[in-house]
Amino acid sequence: MIVEFFDNKFVSFGTLTRFVAGLSLDRFVIVETLVNLGLMDAISLMWYNKPIHDGIRPISAIHFLKEHEEITAWGGPYKGTITMPGKEWSPYLTTDNHPEYPSGTTCLCNVFAEVIRNYDSTDVINFSFTNAQGSSAVEPGLTPQANVTFGWTTLTELAAECGQSRIWGGVHYPQAVQEAARVCKTAGTAVFNKFMLYLNGSAEALPRQ
Repeated sequence: MIVEFFDNKFVSFGTLTRFVAGLSLDRFVIVETLVNLGLMDAISLMWYNKPIHDGIRPISAIHFLKEHEEITAWGGPYKGTITMPGKEWSPYLTTDNHPEYPSGTTCLCNVFAEVIRNYDSTDVINFSFTNAQGSSAVEPGLTPQANVTFGWTTLTELAAECGQSRIWGGVHYPQAVQEAARVCKTAGTAVFNKFMLYLNGSAEALPRQ
């Protein structure tokens, strides 16, 4: 369910942003703007790098390297763990049709964590989320088999598990996650610093066109 939570960006970042923003209208406007600016920069950064590296996805690599070998893995919705030819393997998450490296979702989570950490001057978040029994999008009616609650006490933990979820879901390799996390922490700080210049009225005016 953690894998599905981070894969659905409307649910994950929508829920996280509302949680962090709280009930204050002024704070909500600032946090919503800051987070969305950060996420847009994260997407731009990852899409700049993906075509350069053009990394192959796990599903393509396994189908090629393990085509005629028997492997033991998750067999697909409602099948559990089975033995199958490598050419029949599919990840838990649907693999997007674009390069694997670096991980865009990992970047989004690390930029989110970094801008909120800087704005609130704390790493603490104490966020939790509950999935109802059978609410899985991949195996509806079966997963989870009971209500399940997960969460994170710090933004560092949240960002790290977000990246790990892309490996659990079978759509990324560890290096794509590690490098995205490293680069995007720096990007998050840069977005925050620029945003605060405008919020405080100290940024230079943009030239008229």
